[in-house]
Amino acid sequence: VFSEMLIAPGTLLYKGLPVSCKTLLKDTRTFYLTDDAKYAREYGKMCTYRAKKQLRLFEMTHENLKKVLELPNIDKRTKYRIRMAFGTNATLANQVRFLKSEGKMKNIPKIKNLNRSGERASWKDLNRALGIYFSQEFLIPRGYDGYYSEAKRTVFHVGMFPSEIMLFNAYQRIERAHDR
Repeated sequence: VFSEMLIAPGTLLYKGLPVSCKTLLKDTRTFYLTDDAKYAREYGKMCTYRAKKQLRLFEMTHENLKKVLELPNIDKRTKYRIRMAFGTNATLANQVRFLKSEGKMKNIPKIKNLNRSGERASWKDLNRALGIYFSQEFLIPRGYDGYYSEAKRTVFHVGMFPSEIMLFNAYQRIERAHDR
């Protein structure tokens, strides 16, 4: 019913870190990576990871998310987080109000048409909460290893938010590759 992405074992994935790649990360319940090494470097030292097994990722598309939002067993707070983070079934006005109420974005860009469909809005606290609860309520019960979100146009992040991969319990799924 949902589209998904498969990543082959041995595939290299990247994460930009402000610390050494050898540092053991404290919380890997929601671990964000990318398949774009250039993008990872923008966040700090590029660390390379290898998929230990085939990764089955839910695709965070509007079509898939609309189906998820209709499911009765997903908590209303998780549905709200999805709507605010991905703009699915939301307007830019909804997202701006939410961002202001959360104090997450003090300098929200000027938006010409707030009645347009929502767009990708990403910030650490929302992503972490969304990743944890969406994993518990939807991804884990359905056998997914995480999710994949393709690059999306957005007024909130200088025009484009790059693609991302979120894995839960990451070290069951990836291992550190020797950085070159």
